[in-house]
Amino acid sequence: MGIIRQIYNNDYYPADETGINDRGYREATARMNQEYERFRDALAEAQRPELEKLMELHLDALVFGCEAAFIQGARDGARMLLDLLLED
Repeated sequence: MGIIRQIYNNDYYPADETGINDRGYREATARMNQEYERFRDALAEAQRPELEKLMELHLDALVFGCEAAFIQGARDGARMLLDLLLED
């Protein structure tokens, strides 16, 4: 299926594929999860909801940043194509 059809059918999720095949990414993610669990387990039970809220806010900020980077990358790609097509 071509990318245009994937976008049309709402079946294009580049963020889901980012880094998953990269060994460094997988290792960093595993370390992050281990440290998160270690830190969470060291907190008192009453403090854990605060950590969860902080992590959700961090994830929200990360998602917005990834979205902005994707949009900028798409714009830059379109500009490169325009430069190629309109070059004298």
